Amino acid sequence: MAGDRAMDAAAYAEAADHFAQAVALLEGKRGTAGEDREALAEVVERLAMALRSQGRWDEALKVMDEAVALYEALGRTDALGRLCGVMSYQLGWAARWEDAVGVATCGLAALGDLPNPDRARLLAAAAWVSGLAGDYAGAAERHVAAALAAEVAAGYRDLGLPRHAAAARRR
Repeated sequence: MAGDRAMDAAAYAEAADHFAQAVALLEGKRGTAGEDREALAEVVERLAMALRSQGRWDEALKVMDEAVALYEALGRTDALGRLCGVMSYQLGWAARWEDAVGVATCGLAALGDLPNPDRARLLAAAAWVSGLAGDYAGAAERHVAAALAAEVAAGYRDLGLPRHAAAARRR
């Protein structure tokens, strides 16, 4: 896909244009097969990432919300966990603490208690944001939970969790 090639080349504006065109084409076929709805959700997510890469954060978050709704309708918990993690970090960087924790909580609810790397990432995101918002006790608890979830899922190094999550677990 042209959008993917543009993303690989760091041509984010061009990628966003290609993904927006692909979304329009897929939305035109929206009433058809489940494959098209699946493809639409994935392309909408890619569009959001291209917008985010351009620094168009507000637009990217709106498009991410659309992708979340599509993934929810499809029952794609794997994609929900991944995308909610991205959204939570982005909302945290925008100092939208409550929204960030809410999105992380939504992603955690979708994933359930099954061991999953995205579960560990979401717990770490909620911990990070809670700490920035001033809820230090809640942040510490979430860091411990994130570290334990990472251990169960695959180990810290494979997940890219912050070192302080591992340190919190040892306390």
